[in-house]
Amino acid sequence: MRVLTHLFGGWSQLQRLYPDRTMEVERTYSGSSLYFGHSLFGSYRRCIDVSVCSLGLRVSVPFLSSKHVLPPIVIAWPDIVRCESARLGFVGEAIKLWVRGWPHPLYLGRFLWKYGDACGDIQKRWELVRKGVTA
Repeated sequence: MRVLTHLFGGWSQLQRLYPDRTMEVERTYSGSSLYFGHSLFGSYRRCIDVSVCSLGLRVSVPFLSSKHVLPPIVIAWPDIVRCESARLGFVGEAIKLWVRGWPHPLYLGRFLWKYGDACGDIQKRWELVRKGVTA
C-alpha cells in the first residue's frame, strides 16, 4: 500500500492532516495545478481551485470535491513552513510549499497563459503572515 501511495500521490493523507473547514474566500484561482513532490503520478494538472483567505489556502477539485472522493484540503498560513518560487517544466510557474507534518514539498502551479498571479499572491500573503502582519 505504501508503494501505491508513493506512486500515485497523497491527496487523502494530506487531507487527513489538513481537513476541510469553513473559510471566507477572498480569491479563487481556477485551473491551477497541484504536484506532490515525491510522486511519479501525484499530479492534478489544471483542474485545481486554489482559494486564499486570511486563514490560509483551500485546495479543491471542483467536480470531484466531496467527503468521499477528493475532499478539499485547507492549509493555514502558519502551517506553511517554507514557501519559494519554482518552475514547472518549460511553460509553468509554481510555488513550492513545505507544510508542517508533510515530508515532501507541494507544488502549486499555474501556467503562463492563465489569468492572475496565484503564485505571487500566495507568496506575498505567506510572507506577510511570517512577518506578523495580517494577510
